[in-house]
Amino acid sequence: MSKQNTLKFYFRNTDQDSHENSHIELTVASQNKGKYRKYDPLYIGFGFTSIDDCPKCVICLEVLANSAMAPAKLKRHLETRHPQYQNKAKEFFIRKENEMKYQKTVMESLVTENELAVKASFYLSLNIAKSKKNFTIGENLIMPCLVDTCQIMFGDKYAKKIKRIPLSNDTVARRIMTMCSDVEHQLIKLIKKSKIYALQVDESTDIVGKVLLLIYIRYVDWDECEIKEEFLNCLEIKGHATGYEMFTRISEYLLKVGLQLTDCISICTDGAPNMTGKHVGLVAKMKQVASNIKGTRCMIHREILASKHISSDLNQVLGIAVKR
Repeated sequence: MSKQNTLKFYFRNTDQDSHENSHIELTVASQNKGKYRKYDPLYIGFGFTSIDDCPKCVICLEVLANSAMAPAKLKRHLETRHPQYQNKAKEFFIRKENEMKYQKTVMESLVTENELAVKASFYLSLNIAKSKKNFTIGENLIMPCLVDTCQIMFGDKYAKKIKRIPLSNDTVARRIMTMCSDVEHQLIKLIKKSKIYALQVDESTDIVGKVLLLIYIRYVDWDECEIKEEFLNCLEIKGHATGYEMFTRISEYLLKVGLQLTDCISICTDGAPNMTGKHVGLVAKMKQVASNIKGTRCMIHREILASKHISSDLNQVLGIAVKR
């Protein structure tokens, strides 16, 4: 083989090897680019622990990307962010890691206990509302009873947990208002889904002389395929209880909760003039807005009026029927 041919063969093989090596380097670089790094326990010496396979600094609690899981990058973070700790021993960072885990456990425990305490507060507030007692009964009676009972039955540890339940007068009032708003929101959602509804209104007066308008509503529950009746709201009438004033309060409330007055197909009232007046009564005002509304009179009021002029025996029977 001539020298020229030998050189050609040599250069040809060198170019081929160079091309193959470049291909291998590119392949390795491509593989390293998407490489998934694993945590090494020795990295705690740089102040890093692992969380979800990512390095987390035990000093500043910063979580870095998985690509930063390399000694040089971790060391650079320690030297640039926390230079005062770069000469600390490994045991120092281990203590920091244990403190971090303990704080996390304590925080999770406190959050869980607070959630349970709030839940218990809602349940107790609901029972206070059902009993129709003053809201101060929670703090003055229920809480001392619960603490004493838990202390006797289970010890001081559980009695201290019971004391975390908020039951002050203002707290109970807020809990009841929150539950009322939630019930009202659920009811309004069902009424909107029903598309049509009927109202029953009645005028009343409380112990301090305020004029109240009680509103009941009937709607179609399409999920259960039945007609349901619920208490909608109790509106205060400021001034005289005229038909116009009651109509104004009802229309304002329905507009506030997003109900259309034109979807009302019936309104039931007693026989009072401010309700059934031909021109200025509540029913007349309602019909001016929605002409399809039908006005009816409550049968209970008629029965009460009829019971005043019948015998005592029938009066007693009818009185029981009216109360139920």
